[in-house]
Amino acid sequence: MLRQFERVLGVLSGGVGCPLYAVFGPTYVYERYRNGVTSSGTESWLQVGIGPISVVYLSAMATLFIAVPVLALRHAAKPGGITLAGLWAVTVLLLTGTIIGAAGIGLIVAAATLAALLTVIVATFAAWESSGPTPGGRLSSIT
Repeated sequence: MLRQFERVLGVLSGGVGCPLYAVFGPTYVYERYRNGVTSSGTESWLQVGIGPISVVYLSAMATLFIAVPVLALRHAAKPGGITLAGLWAVTVLLLTGTIIGAAGIGLIVAAATLAALLTVIVATFAAWESSGPTPGGRLSSIT
């Protein structure tokens, strides 16, 4: 049951929509006044032109969002300490990136970051439950 929940959360957290919206979505609302004519509209970051630091940040966040479902699906199919450690590392980097970018893009990806955090918590409980001294795992020895 926990493994299936881990798979679902992992895929949810990797929601490609968040990084795609961050790059291609309407981001800036503008109003220009030129030669007596006022124009307004929205432009994406790619239309406006973003700086190289923003490109690195967005690329790193997109890569991390792709890594979460890959690692979650891998861990659910074949549990292992290395995969779980990788999932924790990716989640910590996502949390850090979301906090660093909170003034700008971080709030857009906050929901997917929360899903990644839930994924790694469920994966940890699933790993903890399946490895224990009793046949039912550690959690069954508590109840």
